[in-house]
Amino acid sequence: MPFYKITYTTAAGKLVSGIRQFHLKSIDDTFNHFLNKAKQNEPNLSGYQCYMISELSDEFKDYQQAKNSRKRSPQPTQQYNRKKGTEGPSLENR
Repeated sequence: MPFYKITYTTAAGKLVSGIRQFHLKSIDDTFNHFLNKAKQNEPNLSGYQCYMISELSDEFKDYQQAKNSRKRSPQPTQQYNRKKGTEGPSLENR
């Protein structure tokens, strides 16, 4: 699936930018899809850009590096003792 960089500017001047992987390969359909989503969040856009980026580009490499640094280490799961009567309500009296 291709990656797209979406950037828009709100009426207040705030710049919102991100990279997303999207299943559509048609840039026109993807442009319209993300434009409609941006308009839902901010009805008065003052600027909008959407373009496909290469996985070999510096933008994509920076995105991957930032994404990998945000990943958390897995949290240990709590082990429950499933023997009868040790935890929780009894199911025998239903």
